Amino acid sequence: MLAHGKDGSPERLTMLASGWASAGYVVAVPYFPLTNDGIDGGARIPDYVNQPEDVSFVIDEMLRLSALDHGALSQRIDPDRIGVAGHSLGAATAYAVAFNSCCLDRRIDATILMAGRRFPFRGEYTLDGVAAMWVHGDADLSLPHADSAEAYAQAASPKALVTLLGGSHSPPFEDTPDPHDRVVTLVTLDFWDAYLLGDSRANERIRADGEEPGLATVDYVP
Repeated sequence: MLAHGKDGSPERLTMLASGWASAGYVVAVPYFPLTNDGIDGGARIPDYVNQPEDVSFVIDEMLRLSALDHGALSQRIDPDRIGVAGHSLGAATAYAVAFNSCCLDRRIDATILMAGRRFPFRGEYTLDGVAAMWVHGDADLSLPHADSAEAYAQAASPKALVTLLGGSHSPPFEDTPDPHDRVVTLVTLDFWDAYLLGDSRANERIRADGEEPGLATVDYVP
């Protein structure tokens, strides 16, 4: 599950989603009803409080389609290996379903939080129980890198923090060409491989792919 940000859309995330799908993952990239880029007058940010329920609904639907005897997704999804990722406001949504008592979806095994922060929900945050990777540019002028660094420091392992050197808010994650594109795709795939597939060799790939001179650094506690 890949969640777009404010004024975002699935069409802006095709490179990242395709990279994951090409590696064999089933990737759902839905529109959120009131925060996508097609809303007259712009996204309705307060509706973010409803988006965790949207995420759980999409997971429900994907598992329902996988359980059917026929269809493109028939028997394609392992219900015990579910990951949720998000960018910006989508990362705030992923935070909630993974870590906030308001909206926990206990089916989630791993989460990737890209250029995000913890938004207020009616519950409390507890940063454990789900493997987590933060990916954030240190030149992000919208949501500061320090928010992700603080969350990483507070979180239980397994956890990773990938710092994109000179990275801004959206281009490293959306389809806009950016020097960090390759790093983001590789290191996020490594993380899924480690914590959805159980590939022990992916631990070293996270370290190798997350350390790119002049582009990225990685902190990682398996």
